[in-house]
Amino acid sequence: MSLESELRQTSDSLLRALDRLHDLEEEKRTLPTGSPQFVELARQIEDMALEVLRRTEQEGNLAEDTETRREAGGGVGRSIDETPGQPRDLATVLDEWRAAERRLAAAPAASAESAAAAGEVRRLRDEYRMGQELRRKSS
Repeated sequence: MSLESELRQTSDSLLRALDRLHDLEEEKRTLPTGSPQFVELARQIEDMALEVLRRTEQEGNLAEDTETRREAGGGVGRSIDETPGQPRDLATVLDEWRAAERRLAAAPAASAESAAAAGEVRRLRDEYRMGQELRRKSS
């Protein structure tokens, strides 16, 4: 895998994590402070924030690799936007979507868990649909 492709995947993954973090934070804002749902969502947000930090560190390391390559005479590469994206394996997305739907079904109505699972179901459904469209276009 090329350095640009690895950067693209890392950037795409980071954007997905940030979207998830945004959804969780928006939901937490609607809950009564101190409620069990509020506290649980705050913990989930903390975990997701740590994941975002790990991904930004990975992206920083890859950026340094591109600088090293340039300094060694390799020139600069394409921008992340110009690098073709690799859609995630549709079977993986479908598995995650199904798991999110199970979490949604098991969560108490109008709870933080329910709202978080619903947001994840929507995001994964959209990712799966876009992956299917890309597959059809490339066939």
